[in-house]
Amino acid sequence: MRRKLSFIGSIFTLIEKEDPHLSYYVIAALHLDSQLSAKEVSEKLDERLLPHYPRWRSAIVGDEEWLDLGEAVKAADHVRDVNGEKSVEEFVAGLMNKKLPLDAPPWRFYMLHQEEKTVLVAQVHHAIGDGISLVETLCEICDVHLELPKPRKSSAGWMRYIYLCLVAFFHSAIVPLFWSWKDSKTCVSGHSNSTDVCVTFETMDLNLFKRNKFTINDVVTAAISGGLRRFMNQPSSIRFHTFLAVSMRGKSKGNNISYAIIPLPIDESDRNVRLSKVHSVLSDLKDSPEVWLNYYILYVLYRFVGFGYVYQKANELYQRSSLVMTNVPGPRLPINFCGRTVETCHFSLAPQKNGFLVSILSYKNNLHISIAGNKMIIGENGAKELIQFIKEEL
Repeated sequence: MRRKLSFIGSIFTLIEKEDPHLSYYVIAALHLDSQLSAKEVSEKLDERLLPHYPRWRSAIVGDEEWLDLGEAVKAADHVRDVNGEKSVEEFVAGLMNKKLPLDAPPWRFYMLHQEEKTVLVAQVHHAIGDGISLVETLCEICDVHLELPKPRKSSAGWMRYIYLCLVAFFHSAIVPLFWSWKDSKTCVSGHSNSTDVCVTFETMDLNLFKRNKFTINDVVTAAISGGLRRFMNQPSSIRFHTFLAVSMRGKSKGNNISYAIIPLPIDESDRNVRLSKVHSVLSDLKDSPEVWLNYYILYVLYRFVGFGYVYQKANELYQRSSLVMTNVPGPRLPINFCGRTVETCHFSLAPQKNGFLVSILSYKNNLHISIAGNKMIIGENGAKELIQFIKEEL
C-alpha cells in the first residue's frame, strides 16, 4: 500500500537529495534505570509499534510516497546492541549526519550499554514524525499510556487578534518577498557545510525556571539569550534572530512543522529587561496566527510553485537567523518502557549549517536541554561552553 508523505516530509527528503551536507534525523537519548537488551526492545516494537503505525514499517519511494512493507519489516533488523565505549554525547554526535537508506523504514534504535544501565538512542527520519508526534508515539507504546500537557489557548481579545493577524501577514508574506535583511555577523553566525558536530546534554530542575508573571518558555529563552551574550563576549547593537521550529498541534499525527523567526535581545545587558522583552515577543507569538500562516504559505508555494522556489526561500530564511530552536512538551509522569523507567530524555538534530541548534524537552519535573554545534563555527567545546553560560544566567 502506498501513502502520500506530508508535504513537509517531502521537502525534507528533497532537500537531502539537493544538498548532501544536510540530514533531517531526530536523535533521541533515553537514559534507562537498568540494562535493557535489543531483543526485549524488538519484541516490544513488534507488538506495540509496527502493527499500528504504518510509517514505521514503510520505505520512502520517490519524493512523495510511503510504501508500506507490511509484515516484511521486523524490529530486530532495526534494533542493535552497542558497547558504551563512547559517551552518549559522542555517540549521538556521530549519528547526526549519518543517513539511513530510504528503501527500508528510515529508523534505528541503538541500545548503548554503560555499566549497569542502558541508554536507548533512537535515530528517526523527520519524515516519520515531528517532535510532538514522536513523543506521543512513545507515550502510546510504553507500558502505561501517558498523555501530553494540553496547549494553552489564546486569550487575546478580538482587537488585539486583528492587530496580530496584520503583523503576522506582514512578517510571513510581505517581508520575505521585499526585504533581504540578515542578522549581524557574529562568532555563532555564518553557515558551514562541515558535518563535524559537538553535542551536549543538560538536565535542570523546572523550579529554576519559575518566575512570577513569566512562563517557563520565557525564562529558558531569556537564559539562552543571556548565555549567547556571554558566549559572544557581550556584543552590543546587533541584530540576532532564532529560527523557531514549531509542531502544529491539533493536526493529524505525523510531520506537521511550521516556523517563526523571532528576535532575541542578545544586546540587552540587564537580564530582567531581557526577560521582559522575550516575554513580550513570545506572548505575541502565542496569540498570533503567524505559525499557521507560515505553514499554509509554505504549503501553497510547494504545491503550486514547486520545490525549487521553496528551497530557495528556505535557504534565505535560514540565512536570516543565527540560531535554530525547538521546544517539545513531554509527559509529566515517568515513562516506563519494557519494565524500565526512563530517567532522562534528550533529543537533538544536526545544526543544519548554523552555529547552534538548541532542543528543549520538558519531562517529569525537569527541563532537558540539548545543544548541537557546528565545530567549524563555534569550536570544539562550544556546546559545553554555551550550556555553562545558560546555567550561570539562572
